[in-house]
Amino acid sequence: MYAPTRFAALALTLAALSLTGVGCPEDAPTTTADTAAAPDATTDATATGDGTGTTDGTALPDAVADATPDGNAPDVAADTTDTASPDAAGPDATVDATPDAIADTSNPDAAEDAVGPPDAAQDATTTDLPVADGSAGDSTSSTVGDPFAPGPNTVVTSTDSVSVPGGLLGPTTVNLTIYAPDGDGPHPLILFSHGFNLGPSDYASYGDHLASWGFIVVFPSAGGFAPRTHLELKDDLIAVMDWAETNLSLTSIGLTGHSLGGKTSIFAAAEDMRPVAVFGIDPVDSAPPFTFDPTGYPSVTPELVGNVAAPMVLLGETTNGAAGVGGQACAPSDDNFEQFFMHAAAPALKIDVLGAFHMSFLDNPSCLSCLLCPAGTDDPAQTLALTRGYVTAFFLVELQGEAGYQTYLTGAEMQDDVSAGLVTTETANGYP
Repeated sequence: MYAPTRFAALALTLAALSLTGVGCPEDAPTTTADTAAAPDATTDATATGDGTGTTDGTALPDAVADATPDGNAPDVAADTTDTASPDAAGPDATVDATPDAIADTSNPDAAEDAVGPPDAAQDATTTDLPVADGSAGDSTSSTVGDPFAPGPNTVVTSTDSVSVPGGLLGPTTVNLTIYAPDGDGPHPLILFSHGFNLGPSDYASYGDHLASWGFIVVFPSAGGFAPRTHLELKDDLIAVMDWAETNLSLTSIGLTGHSLGGKTSIFAAAEDMRPVAVFGIDPVDSAPPFTFDPTGYPSVTPELVGNVAAPMVLLGETTNGAAGVGGQACAPSDDNFEQFFMHAAAPALKIDVLGAFHMSFLDNPSCLSCLLCPAGTDDPAQTLALTRGYVTAFFLVELQGEAGYQTYLTGAEMQDDVSAGLVTTETANGYP
């Protein structure tokens, strides 16, 4: 949820973040012990292998020391005939196909389980906070962090470049601005494509925010004098994916972008199956004014968007659907986010940010290019924070396996934003 009451506090946090470039530490994990019965742990020092499956003198289940299979007690590495019981009576519910064995030595899921990984769906009384370091956490956690707030990781920035073929004047250098969580990977990768006549610096807060949640964020920007066609920008994005797989330690790839960058993200995902999630921020399918070679600016919706197999979020606004300054709409209603959503074949979520305008999604909605788009009735700072939070929640679900964050997209937290009059939503094709 992003409610107005939360926004004031978040603004102070974001202001501090922009000065330091460092993410805030995540709240300490909060867990609830399974009071009915704790999983096997080495602390059960008095287990004697009673052969009945009943608890011993410490009121804990048979521990690792119980080397004799008892036929019904779960959680003993040597017990190959476990009879699963629901979590209310003990660990290892029916959905847990692999008992917690002595080999499980990492990621304790609660205070009571010193040697086991997250119990997943069978552990109904354990609440694990997300790992948020780029690795998958407990996908069924009932308690999650706040994706609108900075994540727990310190962020480092760097630059690089990729040489790509084509262009009016020959090979072009694509400059890369990179935000990454400090420390070793692997991490999920998010490629963020900027809008027409804009650049990576207009979206810097997205890089900081997403990297603080465990993602590597790369902003491509084609340099040089001659502008790139939409076809070339799509090819550039695919070339950057090739570069990233060679030069970065990755787990998966997601694409996002604003305006033209939203279009090229969807365009690339329609051709290349490596991206497993796509988030379009007010994507626009139309060609720029004074286009002399229409073959370089193919339409993506409805023609190509149906080829995208990855789940998508299409977020946008309707304020700039009609002609603006200079006679061209910034986000024409015939080419806007609603059209991408309408013709999507993959699971899709549409989010309409009420009152926003096309430049509300930038760090500085009053930039020089922004003046071409009539302003909306929203608070652009609030729209920016909302969008960052939704992007973060979506990629936490799709790239890090943190299903608990779905509540911010289709659950109770999103419903709070709908009830507050901030957004409306619609789903299609079985999303989520």
